[in-house]
Amino acid sequence: MTVDRAEELHISPDRLWVGAADDDFVAHHLSGLSLGAAPQDEEFGAQRMFVDTSGHSGYWDANSRSLDTMGAIIAGVAPLDSATGR
Repeated sequence: MTVDRAEELHISPDRLWVGAADDDFVAHHLSGLSLGAAPQDEEFGAQRMFVDTSGHSGYWDANSRSLDTMGAIIAGVAPLDSATGR
């Protein structure tokens, strides 16, 4: 995203959500190498999104809670809790 902190995006950080699957190679090993800080790092300042999928493309898996969470965020509805998924 070419920035080091969420507030540099000129939007309220409480409207910026990020999640990363535990085994997302791109998020955990490549993110932050060329386009600014890794947005899933806590110090970046984005809100944490619940993730229950795996890999880098699993976030869009049908019937996943990750997909439900993204749908809620897009619709402007409070998303699932980032820790519990409820």
